Amino acid sequence: MLKYFAVCGALLLTGCSAMQNISSTQIRNKESLRLSETLPMTIPQIQAALFQNRYACRPLPHLYVDPADANRGLLVIEIIGASRVSVGALADFKQSGANTQVDFYSYYSGWDIMGKELIAAIKQPLVCN
Repeated sequence: MLKYFAVCGALLLTGCSAMQNISSTQIRNKESLRLSETLPMTIPQIQAALFQNRYACRPLPHLYVDPADANRGLLVIEIIGASRVSVGALADFKQSGANTQVDFYSYYSGWDIMGKELIAAIKQPLVCN
């Protein structure tokens, strides 16, 4: 019986550890970088592709363009934190000429698939994954 409670307690603590308050500055590091890719598109073209995918397939987070620098954008996937909404994953977009560098960060290592799905939605917006 004691072993049962120990296992239940460990599972409960594991679940609680997932509910942390994570900010975008905490997630932007080498350990959390899950995908980095250069796309032959501008940020407005990427926004249009995400809009097409959202309309054809499913809702995706909004790509926000930096009002101070139109060559930079941010897409955030929010999760529930311990006491506030936290950043589960984010994608940084940095346009240089006709190309855009996309860096996808996630606190959770298993979320790299989200970065791959995001890139696929941008490259082929009318194909639903």
